[in-house]
Amino acid sequence: MCEPMAEISTGWAALVAGAKPIQCTLRLMSMRSTPIGMLLLPIAGALCQTPPDHLLFAAFFGHVSGVELMKKMLAKGDFPATFKDTLPNLQEAIGLTDEEYQTLSEIAADYDAKATLAMKGAPIFEARLQVIDSGKMSPAMIAKLEQIEQRRKGVTMDHIQQLREAFGDIAFQKVDAYVHGPEHVKWQLPAPLLNPK
Repeated sequence: MCEPMAEISTGWAALVAGAKPIQCTLRLMSMRSTPIGMLLLPIAGALCQTPPDHLLFAAFFGHVSGVELMKKMLAKGDFPATFKDTLPNLQEAIGLTDEEYQTLSEIAADYDAKATLAMKGAPIFEARLQVIDSGKMSPAMIAKLEQIEQRRKGVTMDHIQQLREAFGDIAFQKVDAYVHGPEHVKWQLPAPLLNPK
């Protein structure tokens, strides 16, 4: 039985290879309003399997950053005060102290900045044109996308380690349990540039 999950890409490589979309109930989420999110939106599909840790934590860091951004916008008066009631209280949901949540917010913000930088220059449009034109991507394009994907995964794994070191085992286990809990189906997972292996 497939578990509903947020948008992630089946990858152009799977489509080119003739893979059929997996039939299951999906909970599709909007891509975050970032330039890379807008670029990845057209290739976002869904896989019916539990995502790997690096994708779950990438989505979690993005979720934390998004909540913090909304809090700042509310404080500036960009949204009605009643909107505050719709924001999740992540600190309470995870069971973190004020200091731990502040550390999590800082690591998540740093992750967002570095993940965006890691994706800079991803030739997504060019890859799509190759698929449209010839039915497949060139080996050079696949190698370039794999390199960028590995760079993004490295940024995620580095920030997971930062969180583990900053929190210690007990607090990190709380975060890990939350990340692997049922909430992750609501998060926007980063779309892989190629079909996950």
